[in-house]
Amino acid sequence: PRAALAGRVDPDASLVVVHGPAGAGKSLLLAWWARTRVPADRAVLWLDGATAPSGDGLWPRAVAALVAADLLPESALAASGDDAVVTALQDLPAPVVLVVDGYERLAGAATDRHLVEVLARADRLHVALATRQDPAPLVQTAALHLDVAEVTGLALDEAETAALLTAAGTDPDVAAAAAGRVRDATHGLAVGVRAVAIAAARGAVDLATATPAALVAVAARGIVPALGGDDDTADLVAARRLSVVEALPPGLPAALAGPAADAVVARLAADGLGTWHEETFVLTPLVRAALREGLRRAEPDAVEGLLRAVVDWGMAAGRFYPALHAAAETGDLDLVQGTVVRIWGSGQVRDAAETIRVLESLPRGGVARRPQLALLLALLYNTRAEHRVKALEWFALAAGAVVYHLPRATTAERAVLRAGESVAARLLGRGGRARTAALAALDHLAAVEPGDDATVDALRGLLHRQLGVGLVAGGDVEQGVRVIEAGLPHTASGSIAEFGTYSLLAGLAAAQG
Repeated sequence: PRAALAGRVDPDASLVVVHGPAGAGKSLLLAWWARTRVPADRAVLWLDGATAPSGDGLWPRAVAALVAADLLPESALAASGDDAVVTALQDLPAPVVLVVDGYERLAGAATDRHLVEVLARADRLHVALATRQDPAPLVQTAALHLDVAEVTGLALDEAETAALLTAAGTDPDVAAAAAGRVRDATHGLAVGVRAVAIAAARGAVDLATATPAALVAVAARGIVPALGGDDDTADLVAARRLSVVEALPPGLPAALAGPAADAVVARLAADGLGTWHEETFVLTPLVRAALREGLRRAEPDAVEGLLRAVVDWGMAAGRFYPALHAAAETGDLDLVQGTVVRIWGSGQVRDAAETIRVLESLPRGGVARRPQLALLLALLYNTRAEHRVKALEWFALAAGAVVYHLPRATTAERAVLRAGESVAARLLGRGGRARTAALAALDHLAAVEPGDDATVDALRGLLHRQLGVGLVAGGDVEQGVRVIEAGLPHTASGSIAEFGTYSLLAGLAAAQG
């Protein structure tokens, strides 16, 4: 029972709109509302939008249903055109509630406008809609002419979650104790909670001990039918492939699932299965979990290839953070390191907390054995006062990794490793050591011609900036400025890195008076 939600819906409203994602419980809410809130002497007719071929088919079907219920004479079946339909509906002998489930299959500007016009002229007809699409255009238009009741926010609260678990057969005390964790795992999506409740009742999951990940996995099994069934339709196959990433910026869907992918994203958005953040579409966590589980089951060998496709797309498009997440999920630390190098070189390090979260998810030993990754993690920790102790720890690990790798390193690798050593020394307050390492790194860097090494090419502008600052930290200001300026030809015009270089030079000039 959704008493709180149903209580917000006035049965005398001309138009009731219930909006929520697939599996949120819209149909059941309207059914419960019709049984418990609509006066018993008022007829309720239920139409399923899935069986109506188009918006044009709504009113002929509605009239036919009213005739079949003996609420209109058979002559009404001959009504054609807007005016004739309205005239027929004006002859209703008593108020009637018409429920249209799955209205998103019929919705459109013309259908919405016609609906408002009919309701404005047929006083005894009330319509209740269940829709996955954002109903704002319809509600805004209807509110000018009609009494409108809108219901959103269908997520089950903790008490409703406990009630559903109990109703399925879980001990009430266990249900009450687990309700918060189940709600967090499912985000209160009714179909997900229902899947957990059934699994618990069958003994497939122990609510007292289940981890959040286990609850999400169980809940996800109830989502696929809400996405369109278990059949491998083209849309479902594409949606599964899109689930390899958390966020889908423009261009990435097509790289993962072909040119039709944008239409699939539009459908997922229309069904309320994700949200737009500016131009980026983000699947809701539970829906993504369901799709990923389906992908692992249907195409187990495709996952790593799709993740690497995300990395390739991100590198080409300059969208490095989706690439970093995907690289980390492959477990290939060399791929992660290459992605990190590109982020460094671009000057796009923008979210320390996000990058820390990605790198912390990797095996600690593997990161510690790679100087660039260890140094980056140390630098990121160093940006936050509460993490300075961790920063010192990782600077030490990075220094150890540098010492370990230097004897077998190529000239290009030595340039990067000694530059990292200079940065670490500078941040630890050792200006003389930073200058010595910077001079060594510059010698190695001069020996690597452009085009000889992709890593050095990606970092060349950044290396000049950092090594110049290392020289300044050691008291060699004039040479430090020259080194920083020498990085400008290796920096893209108009880029964040170019802006950073000029800002640094301006700051040093100001400090010198």
